[in-house]
Amino acid sequence: MRKTPLLAIGMLALLPCRPAHAQDTLEYAVKFVCGRSSGGPGAPVAPGTYFTSINIHNPNRDSLVFQFKVAAPPFQFFPLVLRSDQALSVTCSRIQKILGGAPFAEGFAVFHSRLPLDVVAVYTAMGVGGLVSTEEVVRTPARTIATTPACTTTTAKPWIPDTFPPVLARHGVWGANTSDIFSVGLGGTILHFNGALWSLQASGVAGGIILTDVWASTGSDVWVTTTTDSLLHYNGAIWSPVVAVGSRGTTTSVWGASATDVFVVGIGGAILHFNGVTWSPQISGTTTDLLSVWGTSGSDVFAVGRGGTILHYNGASWSPQASGTAVDLDGVWGSAGNDVFAVGNGGTIRHYNGATWAAVPSPTANNLHDVWVASPCVAFAVGDTGTVIRYNGTSWTSEPSGIVEPLLAVWGFAGLRVYAVGGTASSATIRHRAF
Repeated sequence: MRKTPLLAIGMLALLPCRPAHAQDTLEYAVKFVCGRSSGGPGAPVAPGTYFTSINIHNPNRDSLVFQFKVAAPPFQFFPLVLRSDQALSVTCSRIQKILGGAPFAEGFAVFHSRLPLDVVAVYTAMGVGGLVSTEEVVRTPARTIATTPACTTTTAKPWIPDTFPPVLARHGVWGANTSDIFSVGLGGTILHFNGALWSLQASGVAGGIILTDVWASTGSDVWVTTTTDSLLHYNGAIWSPVVAVGSRGTTTSVWGASATDVFVVGIGGAILHFNGVTWSPQISGTTTDLLSVWGTSGSDVFAVGRGGTILHYNGASWSPQASGTAVDLDGVWGSAGNDVFAVGNGGTIRHYNGATWAAVPSPTANNLHDVWVASPCVAFAVGDTGTVIRYNGTSWTSEPSGIVEPLLAVWGFAGLRVYAVGGTASSATIRHRAF
């Protein structure tokens, strides 16, 4: 049967409810079709170029902060703001950027809000002649998510030691999926897990160099920070050094919103940004060492460091935020821009609610080195003497790791598995637990 040049109105069926923040009670799920399709067998649409513009109006008397995500990896919510009677549009360019620059994409954009919105999608299709051949305007109704649990927490479970080749302390861990995981650390060593076993990869750097952190957009696009003025990049076959233009020596942490929107922080307040082609320095406004970076998008990024330093990037510039502490903050992660944890020395935990940072009771006085947040009610932090603490949406509790070596990094796959890595100048540890 011949495909029509534009999908039918029936494609706007709503998605099942998604985990949401407690204040969000409404969900809007809007179908999008973006980019050029060549058609052919198995293609979701007929040949042509497709455009979607999702128009959102705030009819309420109050200003509103609400959330938006694409129902595809990385499944991250991005904050949006509308004053009373204001409108905005989410177009294909933004959706495709979130999806890593895909030339063609179709799926759902999901919006969560505590107040009702006017959500209207405009669909156009351009045929071979370059003229608009089809246009449809469709209003998307809201569905209530008030009765949907915000999320499901997890309970204490054993941390199981992994077997791996002889290496020294692990400083970072990250995976593209459960069978494509990287861990980096002392001696310039890189380990890779293929789903069955860990193996060494040739990094090409001297043994005296420490690899401090790792992040990947995919298993063939991996970035590593180091104690030199260069980064390492993996293309799926080999590791290569890349000069970190603007670094002040050691780089400490890396995180990206996509393959073309990557941030690195380091000593002396250095912040670098990668646009998919080149690295360039950004003005941080501080000379304090920065130790960790994380964000929800390229316009909502947090960096933390020594002396309680916290910086925030809004897509245009970095600005300081009051942390309420003077201790070193070693790790930062969150589930959304208004649900962020920072951890540091002396068991310090700080939480950001979108407006201010506040102290959170901690079950440990040990230094905490890293934090990973899976959802608003599941998070893990790790630190000295094998410390593991777990968050259940209300409070943090200690969890036995089975070791006394320092744990330096934690990361996981929500709903599947969590990894904690660390060690000393003469040992290493990699442990995992079921989610």
